[in-house]
Amino acid sequence: MTTPERDAGSRDEGAFANPLRTDEHRAVRAELEQWLHERKIELNGSESDETLVAMVNAVEEYERCATAAGADLMVDTPESSDPDRPDLVLPRRGADERGDAYASRIRERAKQLGKA
Repeated sequence: MTTPERDAGSRDEGAFANPLRTDEHRAVRAELEQWLHERKIELNGSESDETLVAMVNAVEEYERCATAAGADLMVDTPESSDPDRPDLVLPRRGADERGDAYASRIRERAKQLGKA
């Protein structure tokens, strides 16, 4: 049995939009953006929700691998003028680099660190 609120065949979520979900969505997105901003990763506003999640996941993986390789994330940061391990500093996002391309590049770099 289907209900008017949630027809399994319907993809039109806007007709029954839940304002609480919209607020929750905005809050989660803002939290992800802030998390990336704290790591000095530039955002241009065109990133989809999926891209933001991919970027956060890639950076988390990079940080795990860099830490395992000996990085001190308090010292080996992109804004540090004298990192202990420059080779383990999180690479910056290029000015015209798409978010998904950055996430892929960071995941690949994390894999390289994991092999070292």
